[in-house]
Amino acid sequence: MLTIDGLLLPAPASLRVSYESIGRRETTADGSLAADRLALKRQAQAVWRGLDRAEAAQTLQALTQGVFLTVTLPDPRTGEADTLQMTVLSLDAELLSVDGEGRPSACRDVTAVLRER
Repeated sequence: MLTIDGLLLPAPASLRVSYESIGRRETTADGSLAADRLALKRQAQAVWRGLDRAEAAQTLQALTQGVFLTVTLPDPRTGEADTLQMTVLSLDAELLSVDGEGRPSACRDVTAVLRER
């Protein structure tokens, strides 16, 4: 289950959730590592495969409607669906075919990388 601002998107073929520790790391004079963690941020990479024109348009419009999106996604660390404010770092749509009028009729892949605010 993946929703953007309350809109349920088609199920992604794959969803990868990663965690980034935000903070400061430095090596001390005795060679040991000192670290301060300010936050643990989640990043998600979702890949949709074989979307028809309507599904691709819905997914791409949902992912481009604002700078910060309210995203609900499963979090393997908590074992539950979490709702986060996220921003799209990258968005890619690979066309499978184009009709006679030059309109995309299907997408082979749509890939989005989102990062927690």
